[in-house]
Amino acid sequence: MITVKIELWPRGREDRAREIGRMYIANDGRASVTDPSRGDYLVGVCRRGTTDVPREIYGEDAGPGDEPKAARAAEVKNYPRLAYNVWRLIARAVLAAFPEEAKRAKRDERTLLDAQVMRGLELLEDHMNPNADMGSADTEAVNAACDWLSAAFEDLGAAKRGETVPDYGVGDGKHYR
Repeated sequence: MITVKIELWPRGREDRAREIGRMYIANDGRASVTDPSRGDYLVGVCRRGTTDVPREIYGEDAGPGDEPKAARAAEVKNYPRLAYNVWRLIARAVLAAFPEEAKRAKRDERTLLDAQVMRGLELLEDHMNPNADMGSADTEAVNAACDWLSAAFEDLGAAKRGETVPDYGVGDGKHYR
């Protein structure tokens, strides 16, 4: 069983440490019977103020009988336990126990991409007036806006494929990549 213990150290002082969260991750033993490289894990996030192993961790094996109920319980199925280090398992356990956080991250990513596209459109609109005399600075701004839009559309496609999308500076009319 893996115990993830979160402590707060005020001003970095271990002697004043206080536990603020705990999670247990236990291999239920079923997947590794047929494939030793895989594992199915039970996840239990402790309620505030408790550190006892929650009853959901015991799965089909009954515990002593007086275990507390988990604040959040989840499963990580078919995890390639020999291919990755423990931090990936912990990350998957956290996302399994808090699925709304994965949804929020995707929504925030879409918001950033939408802002990039809007900024590029604003620059194009500002510099596409047919009566305006376009100097070299205006041409550069329009080219920057086109580059910005092109990159944003590339990244929208990458985001839809589940790939990581780079950060951009938004608001100054420059394209960052």
